[in-house]
Amino acid sequence: MLIRLLLLLCLSPLSWAATVYPSNEPGTLGEVAAISRGVQTYPTLTEQLQQKLPDYGWQVLDLSTLNEEEQQMLNGDSIWFLQGDSVTQVKDLLEQDRISMPKAIILIGGYQRNGQSLAEFITQFSCPVLEVVSDWDHPLARADRLLRRQQAKRANKNNYRQVKHYLSYQSRSGNEQLLQLIHGWLTRELR
Repeated sequence: MLIRLLLLLCLSPLSWAATVYPSNEPGTLGEVAAISRGVQTYPTLTEQLQQKLPDYGWQVLDLSTLNEEEQQMLNGDSIWFLQGDSVTQVKDLLEQDRISMPKAIILIGGYQRNGQSLAEFITQFSCPVLEVVSDWDHPLARADRLLRRQQAKRANKNNYRQVKHYLSYQSRSGNEQLLQLIHGWLTRELR
């Protein structure tokens, strides 16, 4: 992980769009890859994630395009922070075996385009999943959130958790509680 960080820092000005936010603590608890499709669905929340998670000991890697170079950075040692419809692209890459399964997945307002069910994506993989839902999510994300929870329960996926966030992801205040929840969940699930 340290070698990859050094390579990223040395080579990123040359060709990669990825940005690394190293941990502020000695050593790291892990690497969180914030994946978005070009335009971030929740830019304020992503900014706060990049600022606060390093304080908790997590290294944050910002991946915006998921081009070939960024796909190579996604390996089984990272935790994915997926927002909006980036779930569709990641699911396609996983099915094509172009990237390997992460340690954990955090979904913020996640949904899939083309009418595909996100419930299948959640129950298909063995890694822990934290899904944060809100009234401000995309209509496709809100449409089947009850179905996703029921499907995970039917599939006996004990490492799935769906939590409701009552504040707007766009607000500058109030996301501290969500970031603490993410940190606590990651710490418990990855022991």
